[in-house]
Amino acid sequence: MGLAEKRVVKQFQDENLPKIQEEMKTLSGVEIPFEVEWESLPDDGSASYLMEGLNYVYFLPVLEAFRSVCADEMGRESIAANLKKIVIRNHEPEPNYFEAITFVDGVLLIDQRLSNIEENYMKERAKKVLEALEAGL
Repeated sequence: MGLAEKRVVKQFQDENLPKIQEEMKTLSGVEIPFEVEWESLPDDGSASYLMEGLNYVYFLPVLEAFRSVCADEMGRESIAANLKKIVIRNHEPEPNYFEAITFVDGVLLIDQRLSNIEENYMKERAKKVLEALEAGL
């Protein structure tokens, strides 16, 4: 990760992430920790689309799924009782977002490359996060 990407990541950490975490806490009633392997997420030369990518590939799909799961008391209670943390990283060589989102032993794992950053793909990822959460809660 070059300096330009480091600056974008820092800006995301300072400006976007706290807002996302606050909304998730408001929705669920609990604070869910994120474990993010920031160094693994961006490719060199990705600074021009990195902010959008961080949102659409990793964080907004989780937030959208939370909005659905936490729409009622049963969902909020299930999240509080069963979701221990959210891990975001890029160890996968291929951007297959249907296989790279799992929920096992209280850990929601999003293991994806920074690719397909359009909003339509974000909605598909959110659907996969929701399916993984609902199956494991």
